[in-house]
Amino acid sequence: MTFAAIVAGGYLLGSCPWGYWLVRLFHGEDVRGRGSGATGGSNVWRAYGPKLGIAVNAKQATDLAQMLTGGGPGGFGGPGFGPGR
Repeated sequence: MTFAAIVAGGYLLGSCPWGYWLVRLFHGEDVRGRGSGATGGSNVWRAYGPKLGIAVNAKQATDLAQMLTGGGPGGFGGPGFGPGR
């Protein structure tokens, strides 16, 4: 697998609205048409139950943790943030 394919795959996985895609995969519906219309974990939980809600919330929590710990580009403490930039 080439480096470009790895970068493209990582970008696609990182930018996926998981609330949308998991509901589409398991229920064949668009989550934006139910509840608040958002694709977040809270709306997925309320509209489709705890199994999908927990999955979406877990993904959102890992995204937040990466951002706060500098695990991703531009995250707090990562390169490109703060006075040492």
